[in-house]
Amino acid sequence: MAGTRNKPDEARRAILEAAQRHLREGGPDAVKVQRIAGDLGLTDAAIHYHFKNRQNLLTALIRHAGVDLKQQLAETDATRMAQLAEELHAVYDTDGYARLAMWLSFAGWEDEGSGMFGDVVERRAAADPGRDRTEVQYEVAFLNLVLAAEPLLGAAFLRSVGLPDDEDGRRRFHRWIVERLDGSDRRRSGGFPGDGWQP
Repeated sequence: MAGTRNKPDEARRAILEAAQRHLREGGPDAVKVQRIAGDLGLTDAAIHYHFKNRQNLLTALIRHAGVDLKQQLAETDATRMAQLAEELHAVYDTDGYARLAMWLSFAGWEDEGSGMFGDVVERRAAADPGRDRTEVQYEVAFLNLVLAAEPLLGAAFLRSVGLPDDEDGRRRFHRWIVERLDGSDRRRSGGFPGDGWQP
């Protein structure tokens, strides 16, 4: 990027992608203007030109992730709880956005967006027209809440009841949640095949 004159949108995107790498590798504290400038061969002033300050950069970063997630959900079968759980786990845990959202929240930021998962709710409700739409909304909100909180507190909660908190243990916990949520679809058919679960 050094020595080139990128269009403002391209420059912003390059800065956000560099910030995203630092977030993934070291959490919100690792997202520093100086580091990103060094990565891209820019001055700190060039980054401040686009984002004014670090707080605005972090806010733009979380919005950037929201846009990417919404597009990803539109391109996959996120009406399936298992697929939605995978997508949310990747964003909140692997990419570090649960920590960033919490960090920004403590700094006074409030999410102004709405309807991020509206399309998922509509498609999931349309797949089973007999179901109450509010129930679908609750399911999606619950899964979102659990998977956003899980990278922050999940290991301690699993340990508190004697469950393993390693990656395999956390995946089994995700599967358990998904099965219970998908159970609302399967109650009419007598439970999960081979699972032993009954309504």
